[in-house]
Amino acid sequence: MNYLLKNVQPISMNIIATEIIKTAQQETVSHENSIMYIKLYKIMDIDTTKHISTFLKTVIEGGVTKIIIDLIQLSFIDSTGIGILINSAKMIRANKGDIVLLNVSDSIEEIFEPVNLESFIPFYSEKLEAVTFLQNK
Repeated sequence: MNYLLKNVQPISMNIIATEIIKTAQQETVSHENSIMYIKLYKIMDIDTTKHISTFLKTVIEGGVTKIIIDLIQLSFIDSTGIGILINSAKMIRANKGDIVLLNVSDSIEEIFEPVNLESFIPFYSEKLEAVTFLQNK
């Protein structure tokens, strides 16, 4: 199984999206066999979440059903950001899709603990594990 990484332009200072496209010889790429990979940077708070929220809503409404959100470079998230993750998960699951979080640091995981986010959105530390989980959905 090969993956072609296709870069998408930065959405804002805090988000860059890259689509991971499952490829096979002469296969047509569709939403059913692709996973949207999104990397968040720096801070996800009330001041920065508008662009992220709009982007996630747009791609989900556009038909994307599998999303990996990489938090490796996220240093802070507040309740507004957590709400966007939860609402995105609800929206994508209504379309028979799913969303996972990748590279959740210890400090971010501590922020998630009071709302028990990991029981609602799976966390993975390896991209291959996240891709495998979503491919089996």
